Amino acid sequence: MSINGVEATEYKLHGQARHAGTTPVPVRKDAGRAASEAIATAYAKFTKTAAIGDRLTFGSVEFRPGARNVVPASATVLSEVRSITPSGLEGLRKQVDEVMQIACDANGVTFEKQLLDRDEPATMNSRLMQLIEKSCQSLGYSYKAMSSGAGHDAQAFAPYVPTAMIFIPSRDGISHNPAEYSDHSQIEAGGNVLLNTLLEVMYETQAVGSREA
Repeated sequence: MSINGVEATEYKLHGQARHAGTTPVPVRKDAGRAASEAIATAYAKFTKTAAIGDRLTFGSVEFRPGARNVVPASATVLSEVRSITPSGLEGLRKQVDEVMQIACDANGVTFEKQLLDRDEPATMNSRLMQLIEKSCQSLGYSYKAMSSGAGHDAQAFAPYVPTAMIFIPSRDGISHNPAEYSDHSQIEAGGNVLLNTLLEVMYETQAVGSREA
């Protein structure tokens, strides 16, 4: 399984500030409308075409000058895509770029984009995952092999050393949130799996060393 790659991009849309009362909607260069249409279309396309593990988020949208009676002259949109493959990341970003271009053209608005961050997907070590699975079975725990939608330090280690991860359940599936909670029995179970896996790795390493000697 893998840890999702992440690409974050900032889009800056440039329109024209006009009075909301005196400027008819069809003649406006409304950066706010263009941003809103692009976001709605991007989600609609994502719903139809997304692969398992793909993620699309627009986490921040800011209109300027930010008055209720002024057509937005500019809009800043922060967009994040995630996928388990580099090609998946590129495809999702291309899809957002395309709908942004279409929405801006339709509203007489221009845009520029800036790459803020990109972390490549990371594939976990198959042998370590087998040992984790073996530990779960020997301890009588239920388990599920899964990819991680969130980034982790393991993502940086994976290209250089054998890497895998052990997750425990969070109540209602909530993580990265003050409401995140795992009870003591789940924490203990995760620790037991980790310990057993480390012991299995040690036994394998010693066995290989004995054969080589």
